[in-house]
Amino acid sequence: MEALIIDISGWAGAVILLTAYAALSWGRLTSGSYSYQALNIVGSALLLLNAGFHGALPSAAVNAVWISIGGLAIWRIRASAVRLLGPEHSGSLGSIAADGKKIRQPNQEGRRESEH
Repeated sequence: MEALIIDISGWAGAVILLTAYAALSWGRLTSGSYSYQALNIVGSALLLLNAGFHGALPSAAVNAVWISIGGLAIWRIRASAVRLLGPEHSGSLGSIAADGKKIRQPNQEGRRESEH
C-alpha cells in the first residue's frame, strides 16, 4: 500500500510539473510568478519523494535542486513585492515578477488585463 501511495504521488508530481510548464509555454503563467514557482516546488517535492523511495538518486538530486531554485525564486518575488509595494502589501506575490517589475496576469479569457 505504501508503494502505491508513493507511485501516485510521483505521478501527481509529474502532472503538476507538466501543467506548470504548459501554462508557462502558453502564456498563462510567467516564470517570475509565485504560482509558477509554487507549482514547481510542489511537483518536484512529490517527484523527490517518489525517486527517493525507489532509490533513483540522480532524479532525487535533480528534484532537490529544482525545489531549491523554486524556493530562491519565491524569496526573490517576495523581496521584490516588499521593495515595490512595502511590507504591508507583501501578500500580493502573484503580481510581482522576480525582477521587481509589476506584471499583468492573464484574465479568464487568456488576455492580459490592463494596469490601472
